Amino acid sequence: ASRDELGSSLAVLGALDGDGIPDLAVGAPGDGGNFDFGAVWLLSLQSNGQAKGQRKLSATEGGFAGPLDPLDRFGSSVAALADLDGDGVGDLAVGASGDGASGQHQGAVWILFLNEDGTVKSEKKTRV
Repeated sequence: ASRDELGSSLAVLGALDGDGIPDLAVGAPGDGGNFDFGAVWLLSLQSNGQAKGQRKLSATEGGFAGPLDPLDRFGSSVAALADLDGDGVGDLAVGASGDGASGQHQGAVWILFLNEDGTVKSEKKTRV
């Protein structure tokens, strides 16, 4: 949608769908209308680079429980992680550059523990 800023951040993941072709995590920190809650899209790729499937991770989709607030900008950065929880599936770090109580915008990092289908099994929020 307009102002989603899809592609603001990008990380190469392992083959979540098991086809041997790496998948992508793509940030869209402007997702959420005029409220910039943010989202991350997981794209399953074909060998020619075309997307063959997609899954949105946001406050309302993909098993992510958040919570996200207006102007959090979840997806402003993404990074593929090793399998932190030992379940055989790589995990994902997602920046939320505007996160912060009372409009302070200190920022936060969400660690997303993923299932094989790309949905979020659980998450942890970290701030410095």
